[in-house]
Amino acid sequence: MKLLVLLAVVCAASAAAPRWPRLPKGWVPPDTKIVGGEDVDIRDYPYQVAMYYRGFFKCGGSIIGPNTILTAANCIYGLENFPSRFSIKYGVTDKTSSGKTAGVSKINVHDEYSGESVTNDIATMILSSTIAYSETASAVMLAGTNSGTYAGEDAVVSGWGLTEEGNVSQERIFHEESITCYGHTITAVRDRRL
Repeated sequence: MKLLVLLAVVCAASAAAPRWPRLPKGWVPPDTKIVGGEDVDIRDYPYQVAMYYRGFFKCGGSIIGPNTILTAANCIYGLENFPSRFSIKYGVTDKTSSGKTAGVSKINVHDEYSGESVTNDIATMILSSTIAYSETASAVMLAGTNSGTYAGEDAVVSGWGLTEEGNVSQERIFHEESITCYGHTITAVRDRRL
């Protein structure tokens, strides 16, 4: 599930210049797949966006500025030279409904992203237009540089992912799920109630 990016925002993002979390060499995250959740309205998480590649839903992301989206590098790796093939839909609870969209003009994947170990699984997308903030579209509040660790703290992930283990079709209605932060890195352990 691609909701890992939202956890990156909730558990370890920097409001200042990008400072990417460094994980120990060879570190492999625990079970990072998050399945389940409850239906919610986009007004509860107005920073959530749906990313499309050539018209097909690809991943979720978070608004971090009026023209910047934070997402997982694994969602766009290998496609970063084709930003015009992506679009961002925002302000919608149902990803199949019509909503506001923005094109993408540039993609930045973390320089040290590794698909094998899932380290530095973070990227930004620069939009070709500005998102007008409203009650259904606004930037997420990022943690400060010196905000400390969130290890053991509760957090929420959101998106349009799987609702059942083994089910290959993704939900069209926006969901949330509670998780527990694992260290101050960009990963989490799945809520064991699932």
